Amino acid sequence: MTEPSIGISDLRVRYGRLNALDGVSLAVEPGACLGLVGESGSGKSTVLRVLTGLVEEWQGRVQVAGRPVSGSDRDLRFCREVQMVFQDPYGSLHPRRTIDAILDEPIAIHRLGDPARLIPQALADVGLPAEVRFRYPHQLSGGQRQRVAIARALLPEPSILLLDEPTSALDVSVQAEILNLLVAIQQRRRLTAILVSHNLAVVAHMCPRVLVMDRGRIVEELSRDALDAGQAVSAQARALIAASRHVRTQASKVGR
Repeated sequence: MTEPSIGISDLRVRYGRLNALDGVSLAVEPGACLGLVGESGSGKSTVLRVLTGLVEEWQGRVQVAGRPVSGSDRDLRFCREVQMVFQDPYGSLHPRRTIDAILDEPIAIHRLGDPARLIPQALADVGLPAEVRFRYPHQLSGGQRQRVAIARALLPEPSILLLDEPTSALDVSVQAEILNLLVAIQQRRRLTAILVSHNLAVVAHMCPRVLVMDRGRIVEELSRDALDAGQAVSAQARALIAASRHVRTQASKVGR
């Protein structure tokens, strides 16, 4: 049996009296993409924060990239294996640094090689022209900024990519472009991925398997086929399906 790239068992996180995660268990096989969906406050982003070490106090068992991890884990080699793309492409990029300086940071941290070679290639890989390199984030569109954020995450050549609402801050047409870019990258590089969203259509476009969360728990698991057929059982999943059909339609119109 193949060992999962991401394995979580009985994960619990408390913020004061709030159970942010209440016994979450999941596994993601190497090269697979798992979707986590739910309303705001359901706990889906907290799962990603645990996997990236942004939450240090938790209970349960977590294994990532073939090794157990703890809340205090800060090993740089492990950090290189796991990269994250955040929701807000402007907020995640330093406003006073050029794109060149932003992309040079992971190169320097992980000692990846020559920035003069790696940065133009990273921009090309996400469909950005070379002249973007010496611009500032405010000089780019929202879609271009998110492409920069994706390029930054891919530079260390991770095996695991965590995506926290990567299209929700963008216009619908741009959402489709970024979503299809992520699909192509995940498949081409055989990345293990978790995509978090409140939009079931966005997740189903990329992920064959979807977990629905509510109040810190997984309340339903759906396959892409079951989702397409509207076979959801839980009230949470049915509500999300009804709210997210439009984005799915737009994404399907943009070629991969």
